[in-house]
Amino acid sequence: MQKKVFNQSEYVNQYKKEHYSPLKINLKKSEKEELDKLLAEEKITQTQFVRNAIADLKAKKKR
Repeated sequence: MQKKVFNQSEYVNQYKKEHYSPLKINLKKSEKEELDKLLAEEKITQTQFVRNAIADLKAKKKR
């Protein structure tokens, strides 16, 4: 029996497939450029921006 070699890339891809869902949005180019600029100024990623927005909505709902 041949031993299977660990493939980190394959493992990471499978993990992401099982635990994450992609979120795709369409913005006008000007909106995307403005968002990218704002995010760079704030030094946050697009993912963190969305997570912050979700947290803000949750906090707003609790009030």
